[in-house]
Amino acid sequence: MDMLHSIAQSSNNGFKACVSSQLWKAYEGAFANIPQLKLQDLTRSNICQFVHDSLVSDAEVCEILKADEKLAEKLKSEVTENADGVFLWVVLAVRTLVERCTSTDTVAGLIQKLSTLPKDLDNLFRHPLFEAKTTAELEKQSRILQIIRAGTLYATLPP
Repeated sequence: MDMLHSIAQSSNNGFKACVSSQLWKAYEGAFANIPQLKLQDLTRSNICQFVHDSLVSDAEVCEILKADEKLAEKLKSEVTENADGVFLWVVLAVRTLVERCTSTDTVAGLIQKLSTLPKDLDNLFRHPLFEAKTTAELEKQSRILQIIRAGTLYATLPP
């Protein structure tokens, strides 16, 4: 970061670089006075459209959203904000919301479910595998993984 910062400041507008990273506070401060192009600003409308289309395409979710359209817009906005320009996060988060939606849910309930989802993509991948499971589901998942592991080990044994 220091090297890029010094090169950018020492060049007389002749140096251009394309650097990609998560938007961390340290980078925000270090590069505040340097022109930037933020991907999340460019993909925002596409993400908004994806969120809307994905939520209303599920009949059950669509009915829930119709019950409180103002709060439904808040839900869509929060999904978009939480994504921070990461399209894969949006796909996983919306899929999780739709899959966990029940007929007794409300828009406020969906917002609550959204708030339990990790905002980091790595953790969002782990969430449905481990954190969002009951003890019985984790035990079943463990048995399945043990069977797969045993099969893999058996396949590698010499004849």
